Amino acid sequence: MKKIKTIFIFLLIFFVSYLQVMASEDIKTGEPLIISDQNVNTIENELKNLEDYPFAVLQVTKKDLIPKSLVKSLKEYINKGGTLWFYDSRFADLFGMINSPMEITNVEIKTIEAEYGSGKMTGTGIGAAALKGSPVTKGIRRLAVFIIATGKNKYSAVKDEGVIPLLRVPTQKSLVGAIKEIGKGKVVFKPLLWEKEYDGASFQRKLIRYSRNPKFKADI
Repeated sequence: MKKIKTIFIFLLIFFVSYLQVMASEDIKTGEPLIISDQNVNTIENELKNLEDYPFAVLQVTKKDLIPKSLVKSLKEYINKGGTLWFYDSRFADLFGMINSPMEITNVEIKTIEAEYGSGKMTGTGIGAAALKGSPVTKGIRRLAVFIIATGKNKYSAVKDEGVIPLLRVPTQKSLVGAIKEIGKGKVVFKPLLWEKEYDGASFQRKLIRYSRNPKFKADI
């Protein structure tokens, strides 16, 4: 019972069942380039202009939908100073991180759907703790987040190795938020989140500013 409580199901899974997490929370102020199932085959040229799109968001539902040429263009975009966000850890190996899904079986998990790109993804709501060491998490304590399901009882997360850690679900070793610096740019692995719960809005604002500005300072 003690272990179950530490997972902080301050969560929404009990009082926001069937609430949809809006992927558009990522584009209200940041205005990134959204890469979805709908445009994945036609958006490659858009990545050539860093001034127009200082950061991009990958919201493609299946890894095999991404053309190899687009993966190459994304890597070039990052190396030149762009920032890429992604949410599904099954894409981690494309961008220098290691897929390491959380296995959660000892608590009640309620399956919900989130709007994601041009479609929807299945996952669950859960509590995540902010980790020290990044300007993005300065002053942030906890978040209510949506984690994509990647298999039976398995949820999107990356290995805490060779990355800047941002977020972790208590009792889990893997990360649900992390940054990887590559060339002049960076890759951000993150969950969708409820901005109105806990420190969600503050975290989102800082992450957007960090993504747009490599010299971002948390106290600015």
